[in-house]
Amino acid sequence: MLAAIASALCGPCFAQSADREFALSESAGAPSAGTAVGSAQPGQAAPARRGGGDSSNRFGIGVNVSTLGIGGDLAVRLTHRINVRAGGNFMSLSHSFTDNGITYGGQLHFRSAEAYLDWFFLGPLHLSGGALLYNGNNVTATVAVPAGTTFSLNGTDYESSSAAPLGGSASLKLNKAAPAILLGVGNMIPRSGRHFGAHFEIGGMYEGSPNIVLGLTGTACTPPFTSGVTCQDVGTSSTIQANVAAQQNKFNHDAAPYKFYPIVSTGFSIAF
Repeated sequence: MLAAIASALCGPCFAQSADREFALSESAGAPSAGTAVGSAQPGQAAPARRGGGDSSNRFGIGVNVSTLGIGGDLAVRLTHRINVRAGGNFMSLSHSFTDNGITYGGQLHFRSAEAYLDWFFLGPLHLSGGALLYNGNNVTATVAVPAGTTFSLNGTDYESSSAAPLGGSASLKLNKAAPAILLGVGNMIPRSGRHFGAHFEIGGMYEGSPNIVLGLTGTACTPPFTSGVTCQDVGTSSTIQANVAAQQNKFNHDAAPYKFYPIVSTGFSIAF
């Protein structure tokens, strides 16, 4: 009897207590009005940020084709606006021509190692200063005059001997180091985060006046003879050697103004 009366009187009390516990639970689980959905809760890590920021790439490698030959570069990022890079170039070309009756079979050799500091002053636009630390670019040539052919040295005509036709070699060499400056567009280590890029540069280097050396062998005769007493050994005749030296000086004089060499380059790269 007493138990039935207590149950009838306290039933609403248990219902109200349960309602209060449910309301508190709902209040603790729901975000407050001032808290944005998706924001970090106390004790939770902030969500990852998307986009923006700077690239994590620090290195770049590339290949290029230029007026220095076919080459490759390695670049390292120093700051947001500055890279440093080094590379090399290699190529050989052949070309023959005839001058004053003498045929020169020329070989142009591109061999160089270079280093630059790239300053990106406006986006991908950059100014680069550096040098060819090794300038092995040179020209070598064979010299030939068929027997019975007339040729000229320093304005003096000779006839190539039938017994020992004129031959020899010639070479053109440059300074072993050459400062250079370039203006270009493109970055081997894109700051956007991309891994692939392209670049184009134009500029020049100072390599000094070329040094041309002419060395001749064989026998030269007074025209129209190709044998006999009028023929002299090119290596021992003081008169012919004087004309060879004068012709060499003329070549060097004509080449002296060409102290600067243009550089035009384009290529592709990958950053990582």
